[in-house]
Amino acid sequence: MLAASIHEHAGLGNQIWRYVCCRVFADRLGYDYGISHPGWRGPFLNLDWGKDVKLNVEQDSDFSATNEFEHYYKEKFEPFPEVHGEVGRPDEKFLDLDDKTYINGVFQRMGYIEDYREDICKWLTYDEELKITEYASDNICVIQLRGGDYTTGHAMLSPEYYHNAMKRMKENNPDIEFVIVTDDKITAQRMIPGVPVVGSAVSEEKDEHQGNISWYKYPGGPVSIDYSILNTAKYAIISASTFAFWPVWTNKDLINVIAPMYWFDWSRSDGWWRMQDSIVDDDKWLWLHRNGDLYRSDTCIQLRDEYYRSK
Repeated sequence: MLAASIHEHAGLGNQIWRYVCCRVFADRLGYDYGISHPGWRGPFLNLDWGKDVKLNVEQDSDFSATNEFEHYYKEKFEPFPEVHGEVGRPDEKFLDLDDKTYINGVFQRMGYIEDYREDICKWLTYDEELKITEYASDNICVIQLRGGDYTTGHAMLSPEYYHNAMKRMKENNPDIEFVIVTDDKITAQRMIPGVPVVGSAVSEEKDEHQGNISWYKYPGGPVSIDYSILNTAKYAIISASTFAFWPVWTNKDLINVIAPMYWFDWSRSDGWWRMQDSIVDDDKWLWLHRNGDLYRSDTCIQLRDEYYRSK
């Protein structure tokens, strides 16, 4: 069996990465899986947690072998550079793990999951009664704006990112309208004035499962609302947020999404991606550069590979 923890202090998107990757690795190797999940932030998802696992190892914690788990493996860490370097490549050790291994890491690499996309879509389901299709229109684009804890870090996107993305969306459909889903209504209204905020941020019901993400206390309603809106939208503009990634990547009705080129380092990269393996190889995904140009995924992959070969 392979086992992992979703890390109770992580955000929902990060928790899903750990769940999905543990299950994918186990399936590839023909092992059972089990995932401990105290502090799970997404009870609206109908997940199969596998075998019962009591052990809960946080990301930076030490681990000692137990009778249940004879081995421990933590994803190889490559420091994020301020300028150049290679970060976030898939760790090939996950292709050859021993049985009875407890695994740990961030796991945010497309190479881990791309060939399991159809299976993952089946794993990450939610009840039909939670499905929101009000914004699943050819004339509506859903903007996902991550504020909160992002406002003090490099992953925060500028207003120009969203306004340029909206401009590019309008080039294909001048009649398209926009709505915003966000964890931070105040920041969203300041950065994109005049565009209505919908979803959890305007819900009177609160979400008891979210609490704090880093220093930021989530003020909104059920995140299942925003997840479903993004999971059913035909057009979307998203931030470099793992929360947005999952419902959009598993969205079967998606026509186009615009995401930040270089992912977490949109604001400062001269060619590197963080994570290095964070490009979704899908024609529906378009990547917006700081200069306002849009790039297809295949072009981004080519440019990324050329960049790393030159270093």
